Amino acid sequence: MDILPQSFRGRVVKQELNKGSKKGKILPYIITECGKELVLRQKGKNPLEDKEIDALDGKKIQAVGIISSFVLVLDYFEEVE
Repeated sequence: MDILPQSFRGRVVKQELNKGSKKGKILPYIITECGKELVLRQKGKNPLEDKEIDALDGKKIQAVGIISSFVLVLDYFEEVE
């Protein structure tokens, strides 16, 4: 069974992670229009040192990716109004 990418639109915020092994770390999240909170991560990049994602703090984005637990592993994203 293939896992298909999903699309989300929402605002990026940086907040403390309260789940898993990275508890207490400040990470970028997308808070979707339906209220779902997902940590943002780009494939192959360190989620604690991703300047491209960090620059999106406070901005609204369209994001496409695969959900793994509470993380959205990004295939694509763009800033939207």
